[in-house]
Formats: sequence, structure tokens, C-alpha cells
Amino acid sequence: MDTTIDVPGASFTDAQGINDLGQIVGFFGDSTGLESAFLATPIHGLAMSALAMSTTDPPADAVPEPSTWAMQILGFAGIAFMTYRRKSKPALMAG
Repeated sequence: MDTTIDVPGASFTDAQGINDLGQIVGFFGDSTGLESAFLATPIHGLAMSALAMSTTDPPADAVPEPSTWAMQILGFAGIAFMTYRRKSKPALMAG
């Protein structure tokens, strides 16, 4: 018996595997071209074609935490201070 698996609103759905519980894992693409993963779990007591779909969104772009920004700014300030100190020291003359 063939069962069609379609994620609602997807432009394509591609099942990749099935485990011992009958859960189907795969990925799908939306109309914008983004791909996401899905897990389809059979709903027991219903027809074989009844699947509960859960999807995961693709990971978001990484955004540095505020502490990372603070450390970076302090690092640049430290470098600038050391550069300023080296330039402002008068040259010692050998006697």
C-alpha cells in the first residue's frame, strides 16, 4: 500500500527514512526555496494514511550575544590604548 506524504504548503516533500516506530523523517521545500525537516508520526487507530506532521525551521543566522560585542569593543579599545602609549613615549637617548 502506497501512502503519499505531503507537508501542507510545501513545493516538494522528500521522505528519507523510517524507524521501528513507523515515524518517517525527511525534508521539504517551501515556495521561497527554503528547506526544512519534518517528522511524520502515524496516528494509531486511524487509517494508515493518517500522519501527525511536525516540522522544524532551518536554523537562524548567528547573532553575537551582547557579552561578545562588549569583549570585542574592550579588545579594540585596549589595542588603541597600547598603540597610543607607544607613540606618546619619548625616545630615551643613550648616554
